[in-house]
Amino acid sequence: MKRFPLIILTIVVTLVIVALAAAGCSTTTPTAAPTAAPTAAPTAAPTAAPTAAPTAAPTAAPTAAPTAKPTSTAIKTLKIGYIDNFAFSSGIDVIHIMDIYNDMYKEMGGLDIGGEKYTVNFVAYDDQNSQTMAMAALNRLIYQDNVKYIVTGFTPLSDGWVPTTEANKVILVNGSVSPVTYQSNWNYTFEAGCLPCQATAGPSWFAKNFPDVKDVVSASPDTQMGHMGGADCAAIMRFNGLNVTEIYYPGNSTDLSSLGTQLMQLNPPVCVCQGGGPLVDSLAQKAIYNAGWRGQFFTAPPSTFYNMCNVTPPEVMEGQIVGAIPCEFDEPLTQDSKDFKARFVAKYGKYEGQTLGNGCWEAALAAMQSTGSIDVDKVADALHNGQKWLGVGGEYQMVPRQDFGDARTTGSACKIYMKQIIDGKPVLIGGFSLEEAVGVMNSYYVKK
Repeated sequence: MKRFPLIILTIVVTLVIVALAAAGCSTTTPTAAPTAAPTAAPTAAPTAAPTAAPTAAPTAAPTAAPTAKPTSTAIKTLKIGYIDNFAFSSGIDVIHIMDIYNDMYKEMGGLDIGGEKYTVNFVAYDDQNSQTMAMAALNRLIYQDNVKYIVTGFTPLSDGWVPTTEANKVILVNGSVSPVTYQSNWNYTFEAGCLPCQATAGPSWFAKNFPDVKDVVSASPDTQMGHMGGADCAAIMRFNGLNVTEIYYPGNSTDLSSLGTQLMQLNPPVCVCQGGGPLVDSLAQKAIYNAGWRGQFFTAPPSTFYNMCNVTPPEVMEGQIVGAIPCEFDEPLTQDSKDFKARFVAKYGKYEGQTLGNGCWEAALAAMQSTGSIDVDKVADALHNGQKWLGVGGEYQMVPRQDFGDARTTGSACKIYMKQIIDGKPVLIGGFSLEEAVGVMNSYYVKK
């Protein structure tokens, strides 16, 4: 049988920001979770969103401030809120990542926005994976810490925060792909995690580069998240002209031998295991491999090679094609990722597959710098009109989610990188430019 590069399609959850200590131009606050929510409640209702579509995207904003020394000795403080579950290892990673950002701003003599210099105070709270704790943290950020910007990772809890952030004119930039994020009546809510772009553009790249492949099996656990992931994956692949057979296996079982038997009977050239998270998806791949199937695994969203090694046996990984990020390679793919990774290794000793940088913070910062202001309405307007930026993870742009009836740019797109595991090493094999990825997203969501 003709060998195709192996591809897995997992949704990776990484990108989070946390407060940390930094000297000189940076200040910090404790990361302990609040014990109770303030009694104050928002009184204003979200205002209606404009319906006009943007005519052009503004010029790309750099993620780093100019290095010129401030003309005034007065340095202001910019507070950025962050809420997430710190029990996950990614919470520790983001603390380190924000520490690197603060080191950079210190060397600049402060973060430059519109000619003003700012120290950045990342105020972070642990939600302990509890909506009660998350709301207590949110209320403390808004009513006590007086933040006007909150960034998050991929937490599903952020759905419950939106009415409060909107009513108080607090910009929320998160990685959540929940439909709540994209509702057209919101004015200060944005998604900048790029997961929908990676999940959409990745299969399009695959279909373009492997035109002889026509049949794919999508294997997902029989759970709510599994059905969401499996259905989305199947819809995107069908949009790209592929015939997709969906399989849903028992989500609470560790014996997935029956899944392997099904794959052997269907014998498709390509299989996508998605919707179970890295561990469950890896167990599915292992069961399929152990049954004797030797087709191609495929995953569009990035999972770093180091993280793959933690959950997937080497013989199952070999040959897979997976989404990639610039910093995971021995020689990072961009200068920004190379510089950031060097700082990370110098400060913490080694790199272990962390997703360096944070698109949500970088998006907010790019809008501040492109407008020369920290005014939330000016920043929201820039984000709503196709803000572009260069980040540690590559090139980014805000894009519209017209499937939700909003021509404003409330979602995000990024340059796409694809790797193949060859002889136990990640090798870059291609990808889509930012413009190509934006084009795919626009075509898919308009048709959807």
